[in-house]
Amino acid sequence: MNTIEIGDFVRVAIGDLVGKYGIVQWALEGFIWFQDDGELIKANDDSGMVPPFIHIAASSVECTCLPATITLTKDCDYDLRPGDAVCVACGPEFHTEGVVCAIDFAGTWLTLETELLELVCLNPNRHVTNLNSLQVTVPIRFVMKMHNAPLNTFNKFINKEVFVIGGIKKGYCATLYYISTDTCIVTVHGQPHMTIRCCDIATKLVVFL
Repeated sequence: MNTIEIGDFVRVAIGDLVGKYGIVQWALEGFIWFQDDGELIKANDDSGMVPPFIHIAASSVECTCLPATITLTKDCDYDLRPGDAVCVACGPEFHTEGVVCAIDFAGTWLTLETELLELVCLNPNRHVTNLNSLQVTVPIRFVMKMHNAPLNTFNKFINKEVFVIGGIKKGYCATLYYISTDTCIVTVHGQPHMTIRCCDIATKLVVFL
């Protein structure tokens, strides 16, 4: 019950409402709220009215279809980089879409920039960057990748200093010379050029305008 998040697809397993199912719209202190998908279909077919939310203990339901969110790979890293387009699949920011502008791999958080300014009224603590967009910080495991960042986003970092954050040269500073979809070419302290994975480097500051 403690792992159920907003956006999870659940089905009632016990009690008078057994068999009802839908997407969790809110979760708080061991209880969840959702609308039965079966009743939603009937309402749309008949009168267009929306049925009320079902309020039930989280311990009475089971997750039947978890969203395909980003998880750790066998190499113990995330297939994610600044500039990637993502969608929040669970949690309070459910359905928010945007572009990744910062990643904290150690803390497993990311910050995405979205144009859904109307969401500010739901959370006054959000950091608004300008009148047309806002920044939202969520756990990495709450998002799904929609598509990869375009490579030309990183052209401004060619011949600039980067940090190696993975692989055998982890912890070193390097100069970035070339970048492709999955790999890049760098030089560490004047040593010969070497090819490493893109996910193993980071810049001092990544800002995508």
